Amino acid sequence: MDADGIHVASAVSPTAGDGAAPPRGSTASSIDAVPRGGADASAPPPDDAERARCYHLRQQELWSVRPVWSAKFVIILYTLVGLAFIPIGIVVLLANRKMLETEQLRYDNIPACNVGPRNINGSVERCVVQVRLDRNVSAPSYMYYGLVNFFQNQRNYIKSRSAEQLRGDFEPGTTDLSECDPKVENEDGVELLPCGLTAFSFFNDTLTLCKDRDCAETVGTTKNGIAWDVDVNTRFQEGPASAGYTPDINRLITDPDFAVWMRLAAYGTFRKLYYVITEDLEADRDYFVRIDARYPVESFGGEKFFVIAETRWFGGRNNFLAYAYLVVGGLALVLAAAFLAKYLRTSKGTANEDDVGELLLGEHSADADESRLSDDDMMGADGVGGGRPPASS
Repeated sequence: MDADGIHVASAVSPTAGDGAAPPRGSTASSIDAVPRGGADASAPPPDDAERARCYHLRQQELWSVRPVWSAKFVIILYTLVGLAFIPIGIVVLLANRKMLETEQLRYDNIPACNVGPRNINGSVERCVVQVRLDRNVSAPSYMYYGLVNFFQNQRNYIKSRSAEQLRGDFEPGTTDLSECDPKVENEDGVELLPCGLTAFSFFNDTLTLCKDRDCAETVGTTKNGIAWDVDVNTRFQEGPASAGYTPDINRLITDPDFAVWMRLAAYGTFRKLYYVITEDLEADRDYFVRIDARYPVESFGGEKFFVIAETRWFGGRNNFLAYAYLVVGGLALVLAAAFLAKYLRTSKGTANEDDVGELLLGEHSADADESRLSDDDMMGADGVGGGRPPASS
């Protein structure tokens, strides 16, 4: 106790009779010598425990499984690939030959369907195209319309739309429509709804499949299922009348044909699904497609056509898919035969497997887990060195 009567905690120093000095690194304060919170003094600090848990991860010593590229494994793998791909290619090729798909029936060059280079007045030109099928077609089959030399993949065309408008979230005066440039307003300064080049260039020809030239009796068709579910249920929704969404505008935005058009094509020549034919079509019978043409293509050197086609489990007619399966399967069998010949030609099985590995990977590397020394091997018990003694010969 000092002169003011205040107790002062003094350091406890060992006396001569205590034996040895406190261990190196221990504190001399009698207050700090007691573990806080009653924790185990032998437990490693949190940082050390975390490093210990992450040691194997940092040292890349975690347990893993890697394929062994032996000769037998590679030969079996390529053989199975070839035996699987070639039959699939044959099945697809035979199915393509049995599928009906009419040629591209162009109609913009028919004088009665020529709307001119611009069709500013929105006039409608009607024509009829005769179609004869060479085989029976079971429902459902599909009608597609197509355009030539129309590039929907151009960057400015892709960006020119307002997702908020199409979702029905548009608020006049607050929603930024600059992304719809250059089709934001009409000639009178009124905001377009929907805006943008993609919506402005919507394909609006009408095609009707009939059983006679006068179209007194039509073939059953439906628009259900031509658009993706995510487009119908999420991306294209009706908007409130307070924001300028009239019934006509809402009918346009929610129209499946509009949703199909807004899903852009990758190439300059493309076709898009127009409707599903729900009736069986007979062979050697004339069908007629009545076309109400409104869409001009002359100004950009384009063409318009339609196609009637069937589909299978792999999609529409696609010879490339069949040939791709056949080529890949054939190459796999050729490689399997080459590796088998090398396997049989070599005299040592082990060396044989290494040779195949070198062919595949460039060089057969040794197993990293067996060749890498551990820290205990590299350092001695005292942390200075020494390591594992060399193995005796």
